[in-house]
Amino acid sequence: MPKSIKPLNDLQIKNAKPKKEKDYKLRDGEGLYILIKPNGRKIFRIDYSYAGKRNTYTIGDYPQISLSQARKIKYEIKELIKNGIDPNRHKQEQKRIKELEANKKLTSFVIERFIQHKAKEVSQSRLQKNYINTFANYITPFIGNIKIDEVTKQDIIKIVKNTYSTKLQKDNRSTGKTYKAREVYRLLKNLFDFAIHNDYTQNNPATPIDIDSLIPKHKSIHLKAVTDDHIQKIYQKICSLQNPYFRLPLQYIALTAVRFGNAANLKWDYIDFDKRVIVYPAEAMKTKNQPFRIPLTDEISKVLQQAKAIASPYSDIVFASPINAHKPISDNTLRKVLKVDLNEPEQDLHGFRSSFETIALERQKEHGCSFEAIESQLHHNIGSKVTQSYLRSDFLEDRKELLEWWATYLNS
Repeated sequence: MPKSIKPLNDLQIKNAKPKKEKDYKLRDGEGLYILIKPNGRKIFRIDYSYAGKRNTYTIGDYPQISLSQARKIKYEIKELIKNGIDPNRHKQEQKRIKELEANKKLTSFVIERFIQHKAKEVSQSRLQKNYINTFANYITPFIGNIKIDEVTKQDIIKIVKNTYSTKLQKDNRSTGKTYKAREVYRLLKNLFDFAIHNDYTQNNPATPIDIDSLIPKHKSIHLKAVTDDHIQKIYQKICSLQNPYFRLPLQYIALTAVRFGNAANLKWDYIDFDKRVIVYPAEAMKTKNQPFRIPLTDEISKVLQQAKAIASPYSDIVFASPINAHKPISDNTLRKVLKVDLNEPEQDLHGFRSSFETIALERQKEHGCSFEAIESQLHHNIGSKVTQSYLRSDFLEDRKELLEWWATYLNS
């Protein structure tokens, strides 16, 4: 017959003295006991068996947990075992749920959910630049660990002002970044709108802020572009560059009038030399509304074949950095080549789009292609939303003729 254990009382526990260099137990019965540590700490525990194995469950410290509370928890543990639940595993799961619930209230958690939502709408390059990087550099360090409900109007104002006066380590712009400050404000406003609609909070602290009273209006700067026959000399200079890592991406941008981002994220999988077409998937474009096709003319094909000859077999990037084959060449590098190496300060990298559009429109009688074909090559929306909903053509065949004419013109 097992030895009967006399239940403890509060006075016994209170008066229990520690023993030097040795733990000891005062038992209360049914597996419950209090462990007395040499440092005087007193811990309620219960020994139990589950799935044929002996286990110990730590209830908590005395006097934070009283004797009556420990006994109540003991019966709850026995009920869990009766229902086939391991008490320790249940305790860990409850702790994890509490942590998740606590994290849901943090602004950093809501930011992650917001970014996941935007990933369905924008290209990966735009997501990285406009959302992930902006949050990481200007927003999350300041309010990421604050509960979303506790972010105030003053917090938003402080973030916006910090953006205006902050210079990042790899930022080639000076302070006074009105455009970025306004972008951060819009992003915060959108974040809190998202939080409201998804029941993370009830208020948007960015709404009452008059951004024009806070930050000076941004002055639009038109990027430099040559829109006359001098563009032909610039292209000839590009073709004369000895370094193919600089020459080929510049040729590609000049010949296709694509944005730098599209040149940088061009992958070999997008190119079909047999069908003579490049197909950018929707997620690679500035907006994820549709794929973008570019006809593969002889001149463009020649550039891509030369790029393939120097490409790393272990990288899918067409125009890779000469330093790292797994990263695309940077826009700043190509801008420096144009401005310094070629001595063409009046032509910006993005300016090739303006050069193409202006000259193609002025010389429509020469190439005979429509305004819609020119705009399609620039991946611009054509007409109203109603017009766009009915317009099914991307004018690929017309654009092939257009780009062949453009290549001939540049080489004249």
